[in-house]
Amino acid sequence: MSEMSNRSLNGTRPTRNSFINNDLTEQPDTDKPAVGSLTSEMIAQYKREEEQNKYVDPGGKELRYAPTGMTPTLKTSTLKDVPSLGAPATVVDIIKEKINFDKIYQDIQDKKQEIKDKKLEGKEKEKEKAEKEAEVKDLKNQRSEIYKLQLADEKQEKDTNTRLTTLKKFTKPKPKDLEEITKLNVEIPELQARIA
Repeated sequence: MSEMSNRSLNGTRPTRNSFINNDLTEQPDTDKPAVGSLTSEMIAQYKREEEQNKYVDPGGKELRYAPTGMTPTLKTSTLKDVPSLGAPATVVDIIKEKINFDKIYQDIQDKKQEIKDKKLEGKEKEKEKAEKEAEVKDLKNQRSEIYKLQLADEKQEKDTNTRLTTLKKFTKPKPKDLEEITKLNVEIPELQARIA
């Protein structure tokens, strides 16, 4: 086709303007017929062959294709008796199966709920554990504070005893010293009670 197109335009490529203006110069009809072109004789021969090769079945019906000569043998399945299957399902069977299905479905829902409850219970136990740990920590802090106070009280008692023994060494205590001795005699039992 490309060659025919080239020959029809004298072997020159037309410009863009010649396409726009429809100014295509054509060569006079000097094309030679194609070597393998169809002739009317060829068409007639094809039709004759087609007429000879018509396929007609014994009933006189014209077939589109040549028969293969093979006869198809279809194997049909035979029904087998399966004792577990029995008769077709009845309405009662369907209702029983629906009840069974509903029971299984309800069991699944109950298990799901049980799992949810267990998870909630586990979370609550973890929360209680955290609260108990916080309580224990507070008790330990209180205990350490009490221990510190006890140490301070013991130190104060020791200091007071030291002062008392120092004052008793005097042969003649002054009235001021006697006052302090009586005061210390009252303080010491109080401190001992607090320590206990």
